[in-house]
Amino acid sequence: VKRLHETFRVSMDGDLSSPTNATGLSDVAELGRGVDASRSRTLSRIRKIRADAEFLRSEPLPDEEFAKRWDALKSAIRQVVP
Repeated sequence: VKRLHETFRVSMDGDLSSPTNATGLSDVAELGRGVDASRSRTLSRIRKIRADAEFLRSEPLPDEEFAKRWDALKSAIRQVVP
């Protein structure tokens, strides 16, 4: 459980690497798999946000299209950081 606590603490500091497999209690191992899956989804969302932001930065778009994509990007960011 101490290792799990350490994993959560470093996650708060920005370390999103996968936790090592827990040995022993199956509930702790299952929780670790859940944390890993959550991190994976979050990282996928962040990659998409970065790609969308880069597209907005680099591609000239009509104002209406830019506004539409900007609103979608803000919504995606709110899914990661409420």
